[in-house]
Amino acid sequence: MSKVNVVTVTYNDLHKLNWLHLVSEKNYDFTLYSKDNNINIGEFEKRQVETSEYLIEQTVIPNYGKCEYAFLYHIINNYNDLADHTVFTKIHWYEQGINFYDLINNCANYDYYEVGMGLHSYVWYNNDNLHLKEVAADTYINVDTPYVTGNPFNFDGRAKRWEVFEDWYNHIFPDRNNVPGKIYAFDHGPCFSVSRELIRRHPISVYEYLLERFHPSSKAWDFTLDNDERKTLDHVAQHYHDNLVRFHRLLFTHGVDQNNFKIQQYF
Repeated sequence: MSKVNVVTVTYNDLHKLNWLHLVSEKNYDFTLYSKDNNINIGEFEKRQVETSEYLIEQTVIPNYGKCEYAFLYHIINNYNDLADHTVFTKIHWYEQGINFYDLINNCANYDYYEVGMGLHSYVWYNNDNLHLKEVAADTYINVDTPYVTGNPFNFDGRAKRWEVFEDWYNHIFPDRNNVPGKIYAFDHGPCFSVSRELIRRHPISVYEYLLERFHPSSKAWDFTLDNDERKTLDHVAQHYHDNLVRFHRLLFTHGVDQNNFKIQQYF
């Protein structure tokens, strides 16, 4: 029987963890991360927390990013001891109409499975493969021209510059002849499961690179909002969340041999 670990994260919303019985009924393992502004990069603490039904050990980590930060942190710190399948979910999935039941019922049967809201099609291409623009899709992403927003900030009038998923794609997948083409991704609230083999398809350095994008030391953005570092970090966290939710499927499945891996298909 495959070992499954369900991973979620809380930040001042532990009361929304009212679904642990679903994990227990499946005999799945459970890992809880908690964000804390007083924990510095490179630090963590183990604390026990009590819900109405369970006494849980949580790992307290720095408050960077949104749930994706904790997911990357989990992969990095458990890279050599991952479950057969890991389910990554936001704690309040039920508030957003996410079909978590479908995910936990199917996660052990697939190498990659994802649920969410707002399924859209994306065509990823580059200047060497412009013919892919002829494929019908909702959105077209040219990895050779990372999007730079032109909205100026009032603090100095400059346009903000921050990394986007095109930047990450080019770093992780340098083969220009093997662009993804058409893929599907959820625009809102995706929760997903990944097999150990698919995660380890990338070296741990890939996940360390993505985690570092959230840290000021990465210089992955070039602005400060109102001279407020916390406000800036929260703003960047939302931006990177919006990019990563559309990047998960590509990160874990692009270029895999589908004869060797079972990947959920939408159409």
